Amino acid sequence: MLLGAPMLLVLGTALGLSNEPTLKGIGIAIVGLAAGLMILQLGRGPIDPLGPAAFITYSHILLFILRPAYGFFYQDNINLFTQTPFDSSTLWAQVIAATGYISLSIGIRLGSRKYLGSERAQPLLFEPTRDRAIILPLWLTVGLGFALYVVYIRQTGWGNYLTILKTGRTLESSQALESSSAYFYAGLSVATGALLLIFMLDLYRNNRLGATLALMLVLLCLVPSFASGSRSVFIPTLAALVIVFRSRFPRAFSFRRLLIWSPAVFIVLFIAPRVWRVGLAQGGSLSQSLADAFLPQNYLDGFLGGYDTAMLDSFSLQVQAQNSGMIGHQYGSTYLSLLVAIVPRTLWPSKPVTVDQVLNAYLFPATNSQGIGFSFGFYSEPFLNFGPLGVAVVCIIFGFALERLFTKATSSSDIVLRYSAIMASTYMFTLMRGSISFDSQRLLIAIIPALIAVWMGRRMFSTASRSHPIKIGGTR
Repeated sequence: MLLGAPMLLVLGTALGLSNEPTLKGIGIAIVGLAAGLMILQLGRGPIDPLGPAAFITYSHILLFILRPAYGFFYQDNINLFTQTPFDSSTLWAQVIAATGYISLSIGIRLGSRKYLGSERAQPLLFEPTRDRAIILPLWLTVGLGFALYVVYIRQTGWGNYLTILKTGRTLESSQALESSSAYFYAGLSVATGALLLIFMLDLYRNNRLGATLALMLVLLCLVPSFASGSRSVFIPTLAALVIVFRSRFPRAFSFRRLLIWSPAVFIVLFIAPRVWRVGLAQGGSLSQSLADAFLPQNYLDGFLGGYDTAMLDSFSLQVQAQNSGMIGHQYGSTYLSLLVAIVPRTLWPSKPVTVDQVLNAYLFPATNSQGIGFSFGFYSEPFLNFGPLGVAVVCIIFGFALERLFTKATSSSDIVLRYSAIMASTYMFTLMRGSISFDSQRLLIAIIPALIAVWMGRRMFSTASRSHPIKIGGTR
């Protein structure tokens, strides 16, 4: 990859000299990619293809290179939201995105240890008494999550609940998530996060029955989001399962095999759900929507040509609005919304809102009033709060903190830290499409209850654990 970076730099520079704003923007994005890759790899070794830096890179390629390239060649070079040609605001958005990716790379490089990529991870160690002790609190967390979700279903009503599954994102579901029902709705994510850790523990302890039961329940938890075509949860969860299997059985789940199977899996799990969700929302039958979802012509146009990857389109509108003075800087208020997210809005009506809520209210008031929201991408939030300089500073801090966490977790012999690193990695694409203030809540809801259960279990039973650690092998 390091050898390919100079070639990307040449290609990006050539496109950057074009008089066409879209091609110039793509060239800038490619130059940013090349510079970021060189920063990531110099003195560090190869990038883990399933690590957070890799997922950030995949996201940059998809959202800021492939998406505008597809729009330029196959969609008459128009913005999906305004149906007007891409203009100078799109070019400026590309400059900001390139700056953001380079800054993330700098932060990741600063947070990594030298030659980390060539070091072997520490083998996992288990203390039988202690690690058996955390299983019960984790299962109690699973039960609590299921109980909360059942309350949500009862509040919604079985009829409305099934309707929501059939139509995907609806006004009813959006209103539920913005009300007190959101706390109950989150129960399924709480259960899923705990089950993933139970699965990982039992898989490494060679407890086939426990691992199989946990895996079946994880897949059951994914049914509602898969049926409705909402992929923000089940894609990271399935990616986490793949990484866990690959770490436990590296030969069976080699990276080469994953590359071979990834196109088919990507179509089935990422593109098709979007197509059938739109079909169902428009009143189509389930059978017809499923049939349309697997038509070849819908693969590229429904993905690269659709709203799933149109973050540059929406971000360019934000840039235009801020440059014209329509939207002012928020000075960190959207990040504050993450810290106070647990406080019900009924208790604090003026509680800060997330970046998506701010921008949708300004830029898409009609759809926003119907409970429909669009994402603007990771770089939109620091730009909204602090401007271009804020993008660089926030991305450096985020990259540094992320890499320090990932480095500590992957070099530790504690399986719980490995679990945290895997979950953080798999949610990177969701974060890069969205924002810290909103989409990181999905990750935190999934892992914090599980980590609290682990802490409680180890604290309560630490005095009873007297056995010596048992080495059972590495993860690579």
